[in-house]
Amino acid sequence: MVALLRGLEWFTKLVYLNFLWVIFSILGLGLFGFFPAMAATFSVVHQWMNKNTDMSLFKEFWRAYKMYFIKSNVLGYCLGGMGVVLVIDLFVLNSSQHVFLHYLSIPLAVLVFYIV
Repeated sequence: MVALLRGLEWFTKLVYLNFLWVIFSILGLGLFGFFPAMAATFSVVHQWMNKNTDMSLFKEFWRAYKMYFIKSNVLGYCLGGMGVVLVIDLFVLNSSQHVFLHYLSIPLAVLVFYIV
């Protein structure tokens, strides 16, 4: 019975954390809220992994959201931009007529897989 209650408590925390992620992504106008909300979610989960489970979930999420807002947006859009450029390069290489360029698309596909 205790294990069931503990499991349901964790399930409720995960649902609430997911709800916060969706709400803060929308509040950031989607465009600027996605990466900070993701970083804040990872920060809360990191706190849970370090056995810090008796914190206020909303306060910790809000603190991390504010702290990582600029950094996560800059990093997210830089990596996203690099990913878009690599995917476009992959399409261009695959549409070419030269056999040599098709061989270059293999390492590029591996690179795209690791970045995106």
